[in-house]
Amino acid sequence: MVNNVLGEKKKKKATEWIEEYSDYLRSHDYCETTVSMAASTLAMVAKDLEVSLVDATTDDLREVLCRYYDRVRPSSLNQYRSILVGFYRYLFICDYIKSNPATKIPRRAIPKKLPSFIEQAVVDRILTHDFDISNPIDFQRKCIFELMLYCGMKCSEIASLTTYNTVIFKDGVAILSGKKVIRFYPQELISQSSLCDYINNHPKDITELFPSYTTSRSIQYMVKSFMIKYCDMYNVTPMTLRHSFAIAMINRGVRDIYISHLLGTKVLHNQNLYKYCNIDILKREYSKYFSRQ
Repeated sequence: MVNNVLGEKKKKKATEWIEEYSDYLRSHDYCETTVSMAASTLAMVAKDLEVSLVDATTDDLREVLCRYYDRVRPSSLNQYRSILVGFYRYLFICDYIKSNPATKIPRRAIPKKLPSFIEQAVVDRILTHDFDISNPIDFQRKCIFELMLYCGMKCSEIASLTTYNTVIFKDGVAILSGKKVIRFYPQELISQSSLCDYINNHPKDITELFPSYTTSRSIQYMVKSFMIKYCDMYNVTPMTLRHSFAIAMINRGVRDIYISHLLGTKVLHNQNLYKYCNIDILKREYSKYFSRQ
């Protein structure tokens, strides 16, 4: 009896399978956009398959997806794979198939883009900009740029700084998270900056260290508008300044593990991309393989 029911199920057309799976997604409160995307992807795959949608094997599905390699982005291919995995998981749960053929299809690797950064000359122009120290907002801008370019701090970290987690030591300024030091601002940099003066002169009744910039969005807008107005650069974001700090450390010979600690990240392999932005390394590799001699 079970075999007869299974045989009748396998005689269904692809459109009927897709409609049944769409109803299953709607019953589990998936949005209509997700349902329509799954239905269109399954219809496209079913059209290119030489066998029925239920009888497809891993090799059949892999062959169909390989046809899309040159036509769609890697992220879209991974999305197609995820939809197929969900569809065949539903068939497996309902005992229509004995195993899920889509789980054995490997994900396509998405290459990471090289980090964007600004040259050291632009960094020096920002740090030597004539900020109006008498203006509290301008004073805050100067300190925020110093934290980004000297410490590689993120917007969220700067926006959450308070007078309680910022401590002045003899050797510099430490940024705390609980009792743990997450950033350190050396004395050599403080002597060239105004952060220490800003902290000493900060009003005691205001908890936020930068009361004019208490959200990440406000800092992002400030950085972008400043770079457009004074540096004529339209694609610079706070993350660009963070990358510039990391690349400057790489160029000075700092090891990856210390850069990872300075940036506050745990994944070390992300720092390997910064090496490709080192001009000296690029020149050396170019001369090795493309020397005119």
